[in-house]
Amino acid sequence: MHYENRLLKLRHLQAEAALGSERHAMKEKLAGVKTDGILLMEETIKKQARKVEKLHLDLETRIMQKHIEL
Repeated sequence: MHYENRLLKLRHLQAEAALGSERHAMKEKLAGVKTDGILLMEETIKKQARKVEKLHLDLETRIMQKHIEL
């Protein structure tokens, strides 16, 4: 359940970033650099992706241990 919630949150953040990228493209062209909001969003997505990957590996190892026991 915890893994599923993290995965849904990651997908939501990625979708939100994709929608926002169109709006921020103009600002980025004018400023020449990425804004703080874009950088913060990218960092948040990276953190969530790491958490999801970590949980996925943990669940995978638990499942494999159960199969070995049987």
